[in-house]
Amino acid sequence: MQERKTVELASKVEGLRLMERRCMVLQQNIASRKCKILYLKSEIGKIDERYEEIVTELRVLMDEVSRLEQVEKEKDRFYDMKKLEMNEFIKSAEKFEVDCRKSIDALSEGICQLKAKIATFQGNNGYTYNSDIAEAEIRKAELLCLKQNLDKTLASNHRIRAQLQKQLQSILTTQSQNGRMISPYTENR
Repeated sequence: MQERKTVELASKVEGLRLMERRCMVLQQNIASRKCKILYLKSEIGKIDERYEEIVTELRVLMDEVSRLEQVEKEKDRFYDMKKLEMNEFIKSAEKFEVDCRKSIDALSEGICQLKAKIATFQGNNGYTYNSDIAEAEIRKAELLCLKQNLDKTLASNHRIRAQLQKQLQSILTTQSQNGRMISPYTENR
């Protein structure tokens, strides 16, 4: 009986030792999983921080894109306004050129009329009245001076027009290099 109790006791001790080993393995598994959970929480925290950084960067980039779009719209308005101003100036310069040509034609006609009068005076009497000739010469000189001034103004307007056309071409070239093509003859958008 003692032997049986000893065997039973030994069997129970062995069962307890087995259970203790099982408990230790389970505790090791629990500790290992707790470490893994802590590691994963740390990784999630890092991912959350990176996500916040990316969201902040995205907001900054979206603000920058919005600002650049606004700047581009302002530039487009500026170019459209300058193009309109240039077109108006070109029209006024062309109108001024036409007006100058008409004035020159009228002055030329006046000179021709004066020459005809002088010829008539000389032809009628065979001699001329000195005061009439002097007046005609003065008028002729005035008209020639006025014609020279108009010619200078016209030449100056041609130079200005050529410069403006070069500037417009330069602006259009710059725009086309930036990826936008605007024809100088198109109307505002």
